[in-house]
Amino acid sequence: MSGLIIEGICATGKSTIYKVISTKKPYLEKQTRIQLSEYLTERIIENINPSLDQRIQLLNGYVNMFDMIYSNFYNSRFKNTKFFKVKPCFLIERFHLTHAVEAKKFEPFKDIDTRLKNIDFKIVILKMNNNVIKERLEDTFPRRPKTWYNYVMSFGGIEGAVKRYSDMQDRLLQYASLTSLPVKIIDTTEKRWDNYVAEIEKFWGLAPSTQYQVPESH
Repeated sequence: MSGLIIEGICATGKSTIYKVISTKKPYLEKQTRIQLSEYLTERIIENINPSLDQRIQLLNGYVNMFDMIYSNFYNSRFKNTKFFKVKPCFLIERFHLTHAVEAKKFEPFKDIDTRLKNIDFKIVILKMNNNVIKERLEDTFPRRPKTWYNYVMSFGGIEGAVKRYSDMQDRLLQYASLTSLPVKIIDTTEKRWDNYVAEIEKFWGLAPSTQYQVPESH
């Protein structure tokens, strides 16, 4: 295992699953783990109406870091170790597919996609049925600042927002067929969070803590 990106439109459960995985024992026992939330991978530039170049520059900066850590480890004497906890891992909420969806084009992000594949990243895409998007959006309003409510309603009220996020989900699933990374699509309509987390851990290869021991110091 190396990196896992969790993608999905608003209210599909990205943050919920991201937080649960990041508190699981096998993940916490990893001795090198890099974790980036959507605040760093997307939201820090969303208010400036970023250009395509700004999006790519942001993502490449992170991929440079991932690549350096990955290369340092797998060019070291530990590269063939069986002790999973010493291998670096990266847990990322939203990344290049989110930016491709917002830019409405995947082609400019293909190089980033290839670089991520070369360092063993995988993608989980969370989706939901269109008939629950309205309910899910409305459920976020009491839990988020009023500015979020105003933002959602700015797309022509709740029905306009539902249409917007439905279209974004369609585009995300379309781009999922273009990525070179292994992809797992999970429908979160039923909110069976424990089941989804178990599926994701298996897909990612996050080994149970009983399967590895701490290597002896030298």
